[in-house]
Formats: sequence, C-alpha cells, structure tokens
Amino acid sequence: MNTSVTLNEDDDRLDISKQEKIVSTKQQQDIANKTTDDPKKYWLSKVHPELNTDKGIDMNFDSRLKTTIFSGLMYMVRAPISKGVSVKKVKCGYYYYPKNEDENKSNSISTSAILWIHGGGRVMGSAGGMLDEVCSKIVMQFNLPVLSVHYRLAPRHPFPAGLDDIHSGYHWLVEHIAKESGSSSSARIAIAGDSAGGGLAAEICQRLYDEHKASTTQTIPLPACQLLINPMLDDRTCCSEQLSSMPPHLVWNHKSNSYAWKSYLGRKYKPGDEMIPQYEAASRRTDLSGLPPCYILIGDLDLFHEESKDYATRLEEHGVEIELDEIVGGFHGTMSNNLNDQPIVDAWARCHAFSKKYIL
Repeated sequence: MNTSVTLNEDDDRLDISKQEKIVSTKQQQDIANKTTDDPKKYWLSKVHPELNTDKGIDMNFDSRLKTTIFSGLMYMVRAPISKGVSVKKVKCGYYYYPKNEDENKSNSISTSAILWIHGGGRVMGSAGGMLDEVCSKIVMQFNLPVLSVHYRLAPRHPFPAGLDDIHSGYHWLVEHIAKESGSSSSARIAIAGDSAGGGLAAEICQRLYDEHKASTTQTIPLPACQLLINPMLDDRTCCSEQLSSMPPHLVWNHKSNSYAWKSYLGRKYKPGDEMIPQYEAASRRTDLSGLPPCYILIGDLDLFHEESKDYATRLEEHGVEIELDEIVGGFHGTMSNNLNDQPIVDAWARCHAFSKKYIL
C-alpha cells in the first residue's frame, strides 16, 4: 500500500510508523488531560497551521429539521464556478464540463469522466449549489467532465434509495459517453465522493463489481478507480465508547454521525447490528478483492480516520491497489471547504496523480 503523510512539521521525512506512534501516544495523553471548559480547543490546537478553521460549521446535525434547513441552504447558495467551466442540469444531477468552442457540445471527444457524490451524512446536501466551486475546480484540475449526481436522502428515503439513484447516475454517464464517443465499453469513469459521498462511492463500486461479475453480457464497464475523500464507511464507529467520551470532532462529530447512520439504516436496523443489508456500509463487506484501484484521503483529526485506515489495510490485503493519503492536522471537510489552502491544493494534486493512471 502506498502511504503518504502530510505533516504539520518542517521535516516531512519522519518515519511514518514513528509518526503514527507519536500521534497515537500524544492523543491518549491529551484525552486523559482534556478539559470540558472549551472542547473545541482540544482539536484546534492540533490543526495543521496552514488550514483555515473558519470555514467549517461546528454544530450537531442531529435532527431532521436541522438537516433539512442546511440542505436547502446548500442548494440555494451558489458558489463561484471556475472560469473555463460550464454547467448544465441533467435528469440525474449537474454536469460540469470544460468550455470549448462549441457551447452546444460538452467535451464530446472525452471518454473519461468523474462521477462525484456529495457529502452530508446521507441525510443532507445537494448535487448543485454550494458544490459548484468544488466540482468546477475538479474539472479544471483533471480537465474532465464531472457529473455531480443527485440522490435521495434519509431519513425520508433510507437505504437503498440513495444508492439506487447513484447507480442510475452511473448508467446515465456511461450512456452519455457512449452517445458522444460511439462506444460504452471505452468509458473510463472515476467514482469519487467526499464524506458520506466517499462511503457511497465505495458502496456503489462494490455493487457494480458484483453486477459485472454476475453479468453474461457485461455491457456496462466497471469504474476505472475510486477516489474516497474523508469517507463515511462504517456504521460501527457509532458504537465506539472511546469516541463518545472524546470532545466533539470538528465539523462532523460523533453525535451527528450516530443520527446520520440511524436515519440511513432505517427502522429495521441500527448501527452496530451483527447483520445489515449488503452495500449499506462499505466496511461491512468481507471480500474486497476485485474492486477498482482506490485512493483514500483522510485527516488524522477526522472522526473517520480509523475506519478509513482499516478499510485501506483490508483493500491491500485483498490485492486491491490502494494509496492512503493521511494529512496530520487535517480535519473533516477540508477537501471541499479549504480548496485554496496549500495542504489541500497539494492533496488534490496527489489525487489527480493517482487517478490519471486509470482515466487519462
């Protein structure tokens, strides 16, 4: 497994295993000595010095009212779109593409594209609006079209509604490429997502692989790779006594995560149940062999840090090419909210370098 660590110290040549031990030991000491006066200070003191902490929203997303209001704001507030990028609404979301001389065509010669799945804990968020900035920047970085797929949200629409919508979005993108290039088999699609979108990206890759394996015609190509950003992979994180006793994480905390998973699993299941339906949580899959090459980015201050590392380790054990990119001092949501901060600029460059081996 290729592992890269971005440090908040001058010497980036520290041995990774030693650095992990330093972080782990220091975290244990800090937990033992933490105060309840201002829990946020516990995390802010560890944030990478080049990461802006003013852009994150720190609150508990633990009710349908809160998540509905925030989803509405994410849809209504239009973020700036990068110059050189056009966007159009399609039936399954928003399609961002590089401008060319003929505005009626959307990068028609490209057989590569990115399917982007927005975050929001599976309970809030929007395919457009505030995502205009990050999706258009991905277009500029990769010089490829991006489909930001719309999917239904829990608790009104628990599993598998959202995953079904993403599945339909993938098929739409394959058909769109086939229409413009003349061949669906030539489509090279990276499935990518941030937070809940990262988890859903892993789950749709599992589902598409199983369908491809079971198919006799195999007319739908497999994803070329998966790009999982701060991914929400494991419902069992909600059951961690250690996490429940820690100060709330920045941006996305234990309380929000528990509400989100309970909403997504629906009335028949709860986080940590011994058995839940297939594709409901990516980390529950036991056999990860055959899945597309995978890039995982995670900050060590993120609630999902341990589950991301565990998934990366298991992917490697099952023969999947995996690059784990850890940012020391990184917290949740920075890849979308801190686009101009240098550690994030560098991280997107590493993500691009990984993916271009498969989609460019």
